[in-house]
Amino acid sequence: MDLTYNLIEDSGINYISTALIKLINLSSLSLDFSYTSIEDSSVCYLSTALIKLINLSNLSLNFRYNSIGDSGVNYLSTALIKLINLSSLSLNLERNSIGDSGVNYLSNAVIKLINLSSLSLDFTYNPIRMSDLSNISALKNLNLNK
Repeated sequence: MDLTYNLIEDSGINYISTALIKLINLSSLSLDFSYTSIEDSSVCYLSTALIKLINLSNLSLNFRYNSIGDSGVNYLSTALIKLINLSSLSLNLERNSIGDSGVNYLSNAVIKLINLSSLSLDFTYNPIRMSDLSNISALKNLNLNK
């Protein structure tokens, strides 16, 4: 679902999340929220839905050019840990407000995804240090952009 350049507020994400929760047999999901003014509270709604999608094996989330910070990444990380069947994960978090804590939340979640064989993370133009990515640097097939 490509929602790029739409003004989606918390209520819009809440509606999308409510619909997603009903798709319990979904195995692949791609959502593009680039340039949509998404903040941490919106990621909280979406994460609540993602937790329920335990059959997901492929997940692609594009959050480029939004206002997601460490709290939003914490919500997302909490959801990702529950997706035990995930084999492919692509997260584009370019140009948000993610700092060291957010990277730590995400890296601690990703290393627990034992079935993950493909990972692509984009943290371009976020205030982080490469040293904060040390937890996930040993994964196979890691495509890491900073």
